[in-house]
Amino acid sequence: MPAIAISPQRRDEILDALRRGIVPASSLDLLAVGFEPFEATLRAELDAVRAGPGMFKAVRGKYGSGKTFFARWFEELARREGFATSEVQISETETPLHRLEIVYRRLVEQSECRAHCSARRRFVYRRPQHGRSRRLRGQNRYYA
Repeated sequence: MPAIAISPQRRDEILDALRRGIVPASSLDLLAVGFEPFEATLRAELDAVRAGPGMFKAVRGKYGSGKTFFARWFEELARREGFATSEVQISETETPLHRLEIVYRRLVEQSECRAHCSARRRFVYRRPQHGRSRRLRGQNRYYA
């Protein structure tokens, strides 16, 4: 296997995350092993989403089985393909699945895309008061 050249900064960020026992924030393609069978399928699904309707993916598995790593690897892949992505951890107290307005708000708040993504906007939604939508002055946050 050929050596991969990475910057010292990128290397240090990866090693620091691994020392702390968390999934690195970026460069997951350098660590991903065994995802080749999934990559072709996921790329085909991204192409299908680009051409038409959206799609939902959920990842489940036992503790420590690599769910977060896989999901973040797929997030990086999608962002490189020009998609906006979002990750939400479902929690009984902070983001309960039965409270869809909270789940949606978290999805929008956590959305990310590549630095050049001009479509990125941060919207925070809550129930309308008296049926009106308003924009707060001087902020790029909308309340509906």
